[in-house]
Amino acid sequence: MEHRITAPNPRRVATLRAFARIASVIIWLISCAVLIGWLTNNETLKRIHPHLVAMNPLTATNFILAGASLWLLRAELDDGRRTVAHVLGGVIALTGALALPSILLGQPGIDQWLFHDRLGIGSLTPNRMSPTTATNFLLMGLALLMADIETADGTRPAQFLSMITAWVALLALVGYVYGTSSLYQIKAFIPMAPHTATTFLVLALGLLSVRPDRGLMARLTSDSAGGAMLRRLGIIIIGVPLALGWLTLIGEKANLFDTAFRFSVFVVLVMIIFSLTLWANAISLDRKEDELDMRVQERTADLAKVLAEIGEGINVLSASTAQILHSSTQLASSATDTATAVVQTTTTVEEIRQSAQVSSQNAQRVAESAQGVARISQSGTQSTEAVGAGMARIREQMESIAESMVRLSEHGQDIGQIIATVDDLAQQSNLLAVNAAIEAAHAGEQGKGFAVVAREVKNLAEQSRQATTQVRTILSDIQNATGTAVMATDQGGKAVEAGVEQSGQAGESIQALAESIAEAAQASLRIAASSRQQLAGMDQVATAMGYVKDASTRNADSARQLEESARTLNALGLRLKQLMAQYD
Repeated sequence: MEHRITAPNPRRVATLRAFARIASVIIWLISCAVLIGWLTNNETLKRIHPHLVAMNPLTATNFILAGASLWLLRAELDDGRRTVAHVLGGVIALTGALALPSILLGQPGIDQWLFHDRLGIGSLTPNRMSPTTATNFLLMGLALLMADIETADGTRPAQFLSMITAWVALLALVGYVYGTSSLYQIKAFIPMAPHTATTFLVLALGLLSVRPDRGLMARLTSDSAGGAMLRRLGIIIIGVPLALGWLTLIGEKANLFDTAFRFSVFVVLVMIIFSLTLWANAISLDRKEDELDMRVQERTADLAKVLAEIGEGINVLSASTAQILHSSTQLASSATDTATAVVQTTTTVEEIRQSAQVSSQNAQRVAESAQGVARISQSGTQSTEAVGAGMARIREQMESIAESMVRLSEHGQDIGQIIATVDDLAQQSNLLAVNAAIEAAHAGEQGKGFAVVAREVKNLAEQSRQATTQVRTILSDIQNATGTAVMATDQGGKAVEAGVEQSGQAGESIQALAESIAEAAQASLRIAASSRQQLAGMDQVATAMGYVKDASTRNADSARQLEESARTLNALGLRLKQLMAQYD
C-alpha cells in the first residue's frame, strides 16, 4: 500500500538547498588546496598531518568535477546545465570504474597519471587511490549521473547511492577518530585519506540536499510525525554513539578505567540516552495523538453536519432528478414529434419551391410574350395611322373627282374640252392609282380593300384613255356615263368619309389596345420579377428548413441523451439515499 507523504516544509527545503551550495564550495576548497599542495609540494596541504596519507591528485580532480556537477544540479529547470552536470557525473563514474581494477590487481592505472614523478612510484607505499575511494567515485558518479531519475513509485536511485557513499565515508572517519585502521584501510592497500573521507561525506550530503523535496528526503523535510521522528532520532542515533564511544576511549587511554568498564559505561549511557529519547518521543506522540483525537472529533462533528446537509441535498436531488426525468421524457417525446413535423414541413416546402420555380418560368415566358405583343401592337398603331392618312388623301381625291365630274357634266357638249378634261382626268387617275397602290402596299393587310379601289381607278383611267379615242362615237354614252359617274362619285365620297371615320375609330381602338398591351407587358415583367424573388425566398426557406431539420434531429438525439442522463442521475440519487440511510 502506498503511503501519502505530507508536503515538504518550504523553509527546510530552502535550507537544505543552501547547504548543497555550501557543500559545493567546501568540496572545491578542499580539492583545490590539495592540488595546490601537489603543485607546490606542500605536504600539509596534501596530507594535513605528516603521519596521515596524502589525497591522490586524481582524487582531488574528481572532487573538483563533482563539486561543479553538484553546483549545476541546483538549476533544476535548466536542461542545459543539468545535462552538463550529468555528463560530469558520468566522467567521475568512468574514472572510478577504470581505476578500481588496476588498484586491486596492483597494475599501473589512471590514478598514477597526474604528478607521476611525485607519487613515489616504485616505493613500498606509492600514493594511489584506495579501493574504497575508487568504489565511492563509481557510486557517486552514478548518483550524479542519475540525479534526476525517478521511478514510478517516487524512488530516486541517486539518493540510495549517496547514502551508501556517506556510510562508507563515515565509517572511515570513525576509524580515524577511534584509531581503528581496519575501518579506513583494506590490508595491502593504501588507506583512504581523512580529508578524502570528509569530502565524500560532504559530497553525499550535498547531493541528498539538492532535491530535498523528492524521494527519501521528502519525508525528512515534511511536517509529518514520521519526518519529525527522523529529524529527532537521526542526530541522536548517529551522534550519541560516536560521542560516547570517543569519550570512553579517551578515558581508557587516560587510565581512568579499563576496557570492560568502558564498554559497560558505553552500553549504560547508550541505554539511558536512547530511553530518554524514546520517552520524549512517546510523550510527543501522545500529544500528537491527543491533538489528532481532538481534530478527529471536530472533523467527525463537522462531518456529521456535512452529512446532514448532504442528506437534505440528496433528498432535494432525488426529487429534482425525478422531475428532470419526467420533463426530459416529455422533452424527448416532443422533440421526436417536432422532428417528424419538421421533416414533413421540409418536404412540403420543397414541393412549394418546385411549384414556385415552375411558376417563375411560366411568368418569364408570359413576360416575353407580352413584350412581343406590345411590339406588334406598336406596329399596328403605326399602320392604322398610315391608313388614316391614306383615307384622308383618298377623300381629297374623291372630292376632286366629284368636282371634275360636275364640270364634265356641265361642259359635256364641248368635246375638245371633254377630251382634254378626260385626258387630264385619265392621267390624274393613273397617278392616283399608282399612289393608292403604293399606300395599299404600305398598309399591308389593312390596305387590301384599298388596293382593289386602286385597281378599279386604274381601270377607269384606262377606259378614259380609250374613250378619248372613241369620244365621237360614244359621246352620248359618255354623257350618260358622266351622270352615272357623278352619282357613283357622290356615293364613293360618302363611302370614303365613312371609311375615314371608321379608320379613325379603329386607330383609337388600336391605340387603346396598344396602351393596354404595354401595361400588360409591364405588369407581366413585374410578375416575373416577383416570381423570381418568390423563388429566391423559397430557396432560402428550403435551406433554412434544412438547417431546422438537422437541428431538430440533433435536438431529438440530445433529448434522448438527456433522458438517459436523467435516468442515470435519478438512479444515482436513489443510491445516495440508500448510502445515507446507512449512517442514520
